[in-house]
Amino acid sequence: MDNQEKALSWFLLSILVVIIIISVWYWVTPNEPYVIKVEYCQLGELDLEVAQTVCVQSCTTQFPFNDNYDKLKVCYQACKS
Repeated sequence: MDNQEKALSWFLLSILVVIIIISVWYWVTPNEPYVIKVEYCQLGELDLEVAQTVCVQSCTTQFPFNDNYDKLKVCYQACKS
């Protein structure tokens, strides 16, 4: 391999490593607001409509790439349990 091929290989490898690191970070990062809202739901301190609204707002900051339906579904399931 000449130097140009080596440079390209290292560049692609570094991009792959960055993607993996970001993915792992998203996977292990605690979803603090989400967890707090689930606790509220379990304590019965929020009625269902308020719980859905608050949980979706929390999920918006935690899961910005999901659409609203997914956020509502995830949070509603968490609040129900």
